[in-house]
Amino acid sequence: MTSSSSRRSETATWWPWGSCWTISTSGDDPNNYHYVVSEPLGRNSYKERYLFVFRPNKVSVLDTYQYDDGCESCGNDSFSREPAVVKFSSPSTKVKEFAIVPLHSAPSDAVAEINSLYDVYLDVRQKWDLNDIMLMGDFNADCSYVTSSQWSSIRLRTSSTFQWLIPDSADTTATSTNCAYDRIVVAGSLLQSSVVSGSAAPFDFQAAYGLSNEMGPLPSPTATLCLQAPPLSLNPVHPRDSALTGLSLRLPLAFISSNTPSSLQPCRLQTS
Repeated sequence: MTSSSSRRSETATWWPWGSCWTISTSGDDPNNYHYVVSEPLGRNSYKERYLFVFRPNKVSVLDTYQYDDGCESCGNDSFSREPAVVKFSSPSTKVKEFAIVPLHSAPSDAVAEINSLYDVYLDVRQKWDLNDIMLMGDFNADCSYVTSSQWSSIRLRTSSTFQWLIPDSADTTATSTNCAYDRIVVAGSLLQSSVVSGSAAPFDFQAAYGLSNEMGPLPSPTATLCLQAPPLSLNPVHPRDSALTGLSLRLPLAFISSNTPSSLQPCRLQTS
């Protein structure tokens, strides 16, 4: 599954789950993907979209909505790019339903925007009666954008409800800087207990795939995690999928697959 921000400015709509577009042509192709995408988001002419690409044989989209963060024209909105929230069904993992809240914060407003994610969490929980919620993206949550003295003013950090999976010491940049901008935060006891220990970590696309700057703009290192699968005896799957079963998330690239090549699949999936 891919969760990313798409920097395009043409007119688009937030596609509900029933209107997901199929990227590959064969329904039997294990590399078949669907996607849902938000409308262009931004306070000025520069716009981005939140895009989720997923394997329909692993997960399905149950619902979507655009978080209402206030009056943009009045200057009362909370986010430069307000989260577009997606609720997923994942039959092959221990947690069967969960929501993902994406955010690409404005660097100059990172503290306020990360703090406002707490309000998004409450809104999602009330709207869908759901506790298992994942908040993830380029929060710009480190270095000069969020300093050590500012964490105490961020509810998403101070509340015991949330577990931060990417530590402040991590480096999720592709430059000489050492900053933990990309984060994954999980709430809900089932979701938290389903995360495979040690699987949340930065993933360096350049190093993994031998990419160079001459190839054009490159993705920065990003965050990954895996969710545990249920016991295999209780989880019959197609033989093609029997080797690995579970959920792997990458930002901006996130794959849900059990037969992804090992070079693309750093997860150590566990059964209980």
